Amino acid sequence: MSEIKARSSAPLIKVLLRDPSLPERVRNASAPELIRWIDEIGLEDSGEVIAFANTQQIEAIFDEDLWKPIKMGEDEKFDADRFGAWLEILSEIGLDKAVEKIVEMDEEFLVMAFSTLVWVAEADWLEGNCEANPRIEKIIESRLTFEIDNYILFGKSEQSWDIFISLIAAMDTYHHSFLYRILDRCFNFLSQEAATEDDLYEILSDEEQVVDDVAYEREKRREAQGFVTPAIARSFLKLCDMSLDVEDHVAPKHLLLKKLSASDEVVKGHSKDLVPGSHTKYKNVKAIFEKYPKQNNLFMEQINFLANSLMSGWDWKNEERRPGRALEMVLEICEEGLKDSSEEFSSFLRSFRIGWRKNKRT
Repeated sequence: MSEIKARSSAPLIKVLLRDPSLPERVRNASAPELIRWIDEIGLEDSGEVIAFANTQQIEAIFDEDLWKPIKMGEDEKFDADRFGAWLEILSEIGLDKAVEKIVEMDEEFLVMAFSTLVWVAEADWLEGNCEANPRIEKIIESRLTFEIDNYILFGKSEQSWDIFISLIAAMDTYHHSFLYRILDRCFNFLSQEAATEDDLYEILSDEEQVVDDVAYEREKRREAQGFVTPAIARSFLKLCDMSLDVEDHVAPKHLLLKKLSASDEVVKGHSKDLVPGSHTKYKNVKAIFEKYPKQNNLFMEQINFLANSLMSGWDWKNEERRPGRALEMVLEICEEGLKDSSEEFSSFLRSFRIGWRKNKRT
């Protein structure tokens, strides 16, 4: 697996593998925790850990690990090479076990993912179309081919090709009908593309629609977990550059307070310290948390939204993009927005916008 770049951390993997409770620890771990392990160990050395993860955990990891922006702040795109690397790791637990995990995954996701690795054609259809279409001619020039019944698969990349074909063969043995549904849909992508005139291509193709649908479902899952998509993050940061008179229609509605009241205020001496470093650097932010303890959970959601907006939508340039640094920046900007403000506090989203304009961040 030379294609997978090693970032091995031998001490951690040794500690994990010596732990007799590893299977239970993996099954009880959240996706972010498993991702941290994988990042530290290196994907190429994580097979023995991933073997204990269930399909739902692997799908949650895929939501995070297989989608990356080409450029920071842009929309995230599916990384076919990374998916191929994951197939290699899954195959280490045995092809039969890997296939069982794969067929439990969302079928729309698999159609999209498989189509990023191969073109699929029916042999009979290919005979009548290859000479009439230059694009089809170019596709069949691929030296990576695999025939399975009436289908011919043409590899788009050499990376992970052998493992992918081994998994396809195993799926044909154990889950024939499931595999053929996927291959048939992948073939439809190619046949539709071959039959469509470029100047009439005004609507999304079936393949593009599947990619959009899978990406949309992923975004919904991540938004429910508090993540902010690059598109929403960019829109919110653009709003921050505008006049404060412009109403916020970008942030989730549940984060926008109508009005704080005396009933939200604290009985003196019963506040909790929820803001890191607040004793010295973020006195005004801390004061808001102390004054309105009943809204502290909402305040934390607001701050998390702001930090995730910076993570997803801000151009970090030469600065290291880290969640901890994003949180620090949010607290710094909110603190600046609260200083000498003539406005009555309404939300940290508003304070952030005030502080952002004061600093004129770009």
